[in-house]
Formats: sequence, structure tokens, C-alpha cells
Amino acid sequence: MNLLNEKIRRTQVTLKVLLDNTNTPDDVIRSFSQDLSRLRQQRDGMALEWILILRRNQEPEDCGRP
Repeated sequence: MNLLNEKIRRTQVTLKVLLDNTNTPDDVIRSFSQDLSRLRQQRDGMALEWILILRRNQEPEDCGRP
């Protein structure tokens, strides 16, 4: 998760630099924006899976799950 957060941080910094430069082509900005969205989605999915794993491990033995 730390590695993914670091990738997100670096991509955000790069995107800001690209946005500040008026000579940056729109397709490059869109590409970095899509990468950032994909990374955030991946992080959110991993976080949700981790929460579900924790919940499963905290359930009582006879909670009715097969």
C-alpha cells in the first residue's frame, strides 16, 4: 500500500508540473490524469479488500457463514 501511495504522490506532482506548463499537450495531461485515477481506484480496491479480510477474521466462529 505504501508503494502505491508513493506512486500516487509522484503522479500528482508530475501532473501539477504538467498543468503549470502551458506548452504541455492536452493528451499528455489526460494520460497522467487517467493514470492517477487508475492508481487511486487500485488503492481504494485494495483498502476495501483489506477491510473485508479484517472483518472476516473478527467474526465469531458460528456467525452463520458456510
